[in-house]
Amino acid sequence: AGRETAKAEAVPSEGPTAQDVTVKDEVERPVRREPAAEVLAEPAAVEDAVSGAPAPAPAESPAPASDEAA
Repeated sequence: AGRETAKAEAVPSEGPTAQDVTVKDEVERPVRREPAAEVLAEPAAVEDAVSGAPAPAPAESPAPASDEAA
C-alpha cells in the first residue's frame, strides 16, 4: 500500500478526481463545447506523427510470387 500512495503523490494531478467532486461542483462546472469537425474527425492514433510534417509515402514493393494463383 505504501508504493501506491507514493506513486499517486508523484504523479501531478490536472484536476480533482471523481472521488473529490461533489454534485454541486459538477453542476457549476461550465460545459465545454467541441467543434463539430473535431467531434466527427477520425480518432488520432498514438502512432500518428504529431510534428505537423506530412507523413512519407510508403514504398511500394512488388507483390511476392505465391502458389495461390496456381
